[in-house]
Amino acid sequence: EPTLSKVGVLNYSKLASCSITQEITKYVNTKNTLANEFEQEAFKYINLYEQGKYKEALREVISLNIRYNKVAAYHNVLGKIQQALNNLEAGIESFKKAVEIQPNYCEAYNNLGVAYSRISRTDFAYSAYAKAIEINPFYAECYNNIGLHWSKLGDLKGALQNFSIAVQLKPNLAEA
Repeated sequence: EPTLSKVGVLNYSKLASCSITQEITKYVNTKNTLANEFEQEAFKYINLYEQGKYKEALREVISLNIRYNKVAAYHNVLGKIQQALNNLEAGIESFKKAVEIQPNYCEAYNNLGVAYSRISRTDFAYSAYAKAIEINPFYAECYNNIGLHWSKLGDLKGALQNFSIAVQLKPNLAEA
């Protein structure tokens, strides 16, 4: 199980491999036409999601299951919609499927952490956040979520430390 101190630690020895891994993932994704097709189609579902039309977005995304079932981004989007509808267990399953398909998908790990946090499974939430940070040590939104995690547990010092890292990494991060 991954562990992370109360303050996310930037391990600089992992930075080079992280950026190489991200570049390889980008390259593989550009070669995966099905994933590219989904990303192009996803904008309309993301728009429905951002407009708060979660049931409509869910209906549309589920209709694509047969075609995009092996695309990690599909499961991440499905999980976000399920989470917005408070179908947290279904969201968790979608995020797990996304990271099963693409093990270095830090956004899906972060989303998995948020879902676990919402059902008060702080142990699993923290493990998911730690995995996201291990994959991308510059993921400001995840540090913000770790701050929220510590705040929820009543550890304001740990929360403030992680909010500080989030703002250092992304100064315009409104949540932090």
